[in-house]
Amino acid sequence: MKFCALACLATFAATSLSAAVWPKHRKDITVFRGRVALADGTLPQLLVMVERVCNGVAKDGAYADSEGRFAIEFGPEDDASHCLFRARLPGYRSSTLSPADANEGNLGTLVLRWRGAKDDTAARSARNKLMTKPGWPLYESGLDLASKGKFNDAEYSFDQSTKVFPWASSNFFALGILRQREGDGVGAEKSFALAMAAEDSWVLPFVYTCQLEASRQEWQPALEHAKKVIAVDPKAFPGAWFVSAWASLNLHDLDAAESSAREALALDTEHEFPELDYVLALALSDKGDKMGAAEHLKAYLEHDPKGRRAQAARDQLSQLTAAK
Repeated sequence: MKFCALACLATFAATSLSAAVWPKHRKDITVFRGRVALADGTLPQLLVMVERVCNGVAKDGAYADSEGRFAIEFGPEDDASHCLFRARLPGYRSSTLSPADANEGNLGTLVLRWRGAKDDTAARSARNKLMTKPGWPLYESGLDLASKGKFNDAEYSFDQSTKVFPWASSNFFALGILRQREGDGVGAEKSFALAMAAEDSWVLPFVYTCQLEASRQEWQPALEHAKKVIAVDPKAFPGAWFVSAWASLNLHDLDAAESSAREALALDTEHEFPELDYVLALALSDKGDKMGAAEHLKAYLEHDPKGRRAQAARDQLSQLTAAK
C-alpha cells in the first residue's frame, strides 16, 4: 500500500504540474522566461538557481524546473534596464541574458559551460539515470515545485523519493539545498552527508558541505572537504579555493591562505566571491605586506561596496593609510 501511495502521489504531482507550468500574472507584473541547459544540450536535472544581477548586485531569482525552464517576476517598482540573468551551478560558468533582448518576455537559453581542465563527469550524478518510477517522477515534481516557489511541497516530494530510492544522492542533495535556504544548517548538513555517503564520487555535495562548514566556522572539516573538491579539478571550483583561503587563514597557515586566495581570484572572473580580495588582504597584512593588503582592500570595496565586510575593510584601509 505504501508503494502504491507513492506512485499515486508521483502521478498526481506530474499531472498537475504539467497542466500549469507558467501561472497567470497580474498586468503590472513583468515575467521573464527562459531555459537552462548544459553546453552539450542536456538538462542539469538539479536544483539550479537563476540569479538576477542588477547594478552589479546578484540576488536569487528562481530555480529552473525539471525541463530547465524558469520564470522571474519584476514588479512595477523594479527596474530591469540594468539587470542581467545568469544560472548558478558550482563548477560551471553561465552565459548571461539581458531583459533588453527578450522577445515578449522570452529570454532564450542560459548555457552552463564546465570551468575545469578535465571533463565534468564528477559534477554529474551517475545515480539519476538509474531512478525509475515512482522515484523519478517524484524527483522531477520536486524540481517543478521548487521552480514555482512551493518549497515545502518540493521538500516533501524529494523526501518521498528518498524513501523509494535511498541510494539516489540527488534527492538528498536537493533537500540539503532547500534546507540551507530555510536556514536549517543542521538539516542541510545531514542531507549533504547522506548525499556524499550515497555517492562519494559526486563532487557537488562536497562543495556545498565545505561552504556550510565555513559559514559555521568549522575550519578543519571545511578545509578537508575543500581539498577533496579541489583535487577533483583544481580549475573548476573557485568557491572551494575561497573556503580553503578562509579556513587556512583561521588555522594560521598564512602561506596557504594567500596561495588559495590568489588561485580563487584567477578563476573567479565573474566576481562571484567578492570577499576573496578581503581574505587575501588579511593574509597579506598578517604577513607584513601592508601595501599589498591595501591594494586588495580597495579591490574588495570596488567590487562589493555595500558588502557585509565593507565597513571593516574601510576601517582597516584607513589604519593602513595612517600607518604610512
